[in-house]
Amino acid sequence: MAEPKPSIILDTGALIAVENKKRKITDALRAAWKADYQILIPNVVYAEWSVGADQGLGKRIEGIAEIVGENREVAKQAGLALRKLGLDGKEHLADSIVAACAKFYGGILYTSDPLDMQRLFAVLEGKRAEIERV
Repeated sequence: MAEPKPSIILDTGALIAVENKKRKITDALRAAWKADYQILIPNVVYAEWSVGADQGLGKRIEGIAEIVGENREVAKQAGLALRKLGLDGKEHLADSIVAACAKFYGGILYTSDPLDMQRLFAVLEGKRAEIERV
C-alpha cells in the first residue's frame, strides 16, 4: 500500500491570507503543489470562507484543494476536544473541527490562530501535525 501524501491544511485565516496574496502562504502553497502535497480544506472552513470568497486567487484554491472533515472520527474528536477543554460548541466548533482534521490527516496546519489550535492539539489524538501561523 502506498504511503499517503503529506498534507497541508488551511483554516479560514489561511484562505483569507491567500486572497490577500500574503507571500508566506502563497509560497507555501506553491511549494506544496510542486512537492505533491495534499492541500486540504476542512468543510467547516469552506462553509465560512466561500460566502465572501474573492473570485481571484482565493477561488483558484478550490481547483487544487480537497474538502475534508465529513467523517465520524473527525466529528467525534472535535466534540471530545470541546468537552475536555470546557469550550462552548457555538463559539469554538469550527476551530475544533479544523484541529481535529489536522490531527486526523497529519501535516501542517496553516492558521491565523495558532494559540487556539495549540490548545486543541493538546487534547486531540491522531497523527503528528504542526502549526504554522499565517
